[in-house]
Amino acid sequence: MGDRERRREKRRPPAVGRLLALLFWLAVLGWAGWQLQLRRERGEWPWTLWSSRGLGGVVVLPRSSWGAAAGRETPPRMDRPRRITLHHLGGRAVEELDRVEAGRTIKAIQQDHVGRRGWDDIGYHYVVDRSGRVWEGRPITRVGAHAGSAEANEGNIGVLLLGNFDLQAPAPRQLESARRLLDALRRKHGIARSSVSSHDDVRRGCGLAPTSCPGKGLAEWLERYREGGESSAMLEGPCPVSGAPDPRLVQSLPSKSRGLAEVRS
Repeated sequence: MGDRERRREKRRPPAVGRLLALLFWLAVLGWAGWQLQLRRERGEWPWTLWSSRGLGGVVVLPRSSWGAAAGRETPPRMDRPRRITLHHLGGRAVEELDRVEAGRTIKAIQQDHVGRRGWDDIGYHYVVDRSGRVWEGRPITRVGAHAGSAEANEGNIGVLLLGNFDLQAPAPRQLESARRLLDALRRKHGIARSSVSSHDDVRRGCGLAPTSCPGKGLAEWLERYREGGESSAMLEGPCPVSGAPDPRLVQSLPSKSRGLAEVRS
């Protein structure tokens, strides 16, 4: 063997080294694939780059992503949102769902609201699932059907978190997405922290029967969220947070809103 062959042999990595290098790069590729799969399940880039809507940095999956049916009729227009109401789904505890299962759940909610309750569409404007995905519900330009009455729904954005928070805790990723969504909605529409309330707060403030919604776990988180900013004794809108509704505020509503015969809950 000449000198050139011996030098080439010395430069060649041993078989064990080549095997370790191969295993390392296979592990890197496996980790990258796992991260992409998690993003796909959460509905994040790149699968929703052209099929999602941005809201102040929050990825919102459109109605088409869960197969929304067209509403039975066009709800009244919501010109300026003034407050936000949080809800939980209730019923059985909800486990973490992949994107397909979460979409089916939201579709089932719409079918219940339209088919059984006789509403014009899904009642909520946004849905946050256990994995932290944010889904578009009813168009934000339309009055919702979630707070308990026509007056309570006026200017009120409905946000649903999937789960029963009397039976389970909200998932960390779900709460983080809810926080980012609330912050983005508040910035866009000029809504104070004090005007983000639970469903029970709104119903009591409007003189309606109390409810356990949004569940103890979410209600406690909401209190901490509200403590992060300005305080107020009243929601902006026709219904104070506590006590009977102010008739002067109710009378100030547009006649079309006062005349709505359908009571929503």
